[in-house]
Amino acid sequence: MRMLQALFIVFPLACTSTTATTGGSSTSSSSGAVAEDAGLADAGPIRCDGGPCESTSLAATFGASSVTLDVAYLGLEPTDAGMFFYIEAYRGASPGCPQMNSPTPDQTLILANVPAVAGSTFTYGDGVRASLLDFNGDLFNSVVPARAAALEVVLRDVETSPASSALLVADVMITFADGGTLAGTLAATHCDSLDF
Repeated sequence: MRMLQALFIVFPLACTSTTATTGGSSTSSSSGAVAEDAGLADAGPIRCDGGPCESTSLAATFGASSVTLDVAYLGLEPTDAGMFFYIEAYRGASPGCPQMNSPTPDQTLILANVPAVAGSTFTYGDGVRASLLDFNGDLFNSVVPARAAALEVVLRDVETSPASSALLVADVMITFADGGTLAGTLAATHCDSLDF
């Protein structure tokens, strides 16, 4: 959602450059069969490795309240340092790629500055940033996003070329500055509307 990107700019996350580089090449680390066309905008399960297909399941907990974000999309951000991902994960989102006129989801996680390097682990210290917006007030009652104080993103599968087939499967662990946490699997497919 470009509107969320605007919120991301209004509430800056002090983005910094990361020292990791990809050399501008695309990578893919999984030898598993593609379960569904990763270019489709349904963001359902995307890879199978002899077991259940990967899908997004990110449990966010703030105090006694907990929700699970269950769909994610990514945009591509080519830079001089290589390809980076901009990712949005949602709970209560409308089906398909986010658009300016899409209804507001219940919650949105924004991950930015994620280098597209399969088999790598990136942290807050590497320049990856995250914020969580709670539009329904299920987790916290504030229009100000919860910002990550610490995070770890373990990229298990990455594809960046062609863009229509771009995908990411990662394990995500986030601790927010105000004490909340988010953890689980992120499986995102590409949406042109999130590209930079």
